Amino acid sequence: MFTLNILKGKFSLPKALSAEDKKELKHLTDAYRVNKKFFGIDVPKFQVKLFNTRAEFNKEVHQRKTPRWLAAYSNKRRIAIFMPSVFERLTSHRLSAYRQILTHEMNHVFYGNFVGHYAPIWLIEGLARNVAGQGRETNEPVNTDYLFYTYSDKKAYKNKAGAYHLCVENGYYFTKFILEKDGKSEIINFLRKYKVRKDKKVYDLSMKKWVAELKVASSVAK
Repeated sequence: MFTLNILKGKFSLPKALSAEDKKELKHLTDAYRVNKKFFGIDVPKFQVKLFNTRAEFNKEVHQRKTPRWLAAYSNKRRIAIFMPSVFERLTSHRLSAYRQILTHEMNHVFYGNFVGHYAPIWLIEGLARNVAGQGRETNEPVNTDYLFYTYSDKKAYKNKAGAYHLCVENGYYFTKFILEKDGKSEIINFLRKYKVRKDKKVYDLSMKKWVAELKVASSVAK
């Protein structure tokens, strides 16, 4: 395992890393820059922990076992991710996705530092996927039933297969809708109010507005 200390986007790579690892990890600079531009802040200090085995990764995220699709984990203090040189062997992702995954996880770091907490879940994941350029086009309508506020919300759907993934998918498209209709400032202004008050009423008012706008847009599109 290697640990990189990131200071306002600046870092140095250990000499012991392979050329392949160094090449991919240089994408950290781009990931930081893209998220700094979106949120308009610097993150003073956080860590990127690089793992060579699934067992080490599982220990870091406090899980006995994790699925192959889980290639990284983050909070406002650190990103845990597999080394590029073992990425395809230990995860279900291609190495070509490494840059997007770094950008996605970096978005979680910035979100945590900007807001101070991690809610709503659909926006956290939807925003990370939009900023990282992850997602696919679809004609399926957004299902607002799966826009979970916190992780505990998904318990209501414990008998529905893939409920969390449905939250991530619908969160991506709903966030994309807000960004395309109202722009980045709509979400940034919401997060500014939300982090100061930490009042769910702020969330409920914004959510009511966004859902109403979605219904209007959906009816026009038919």
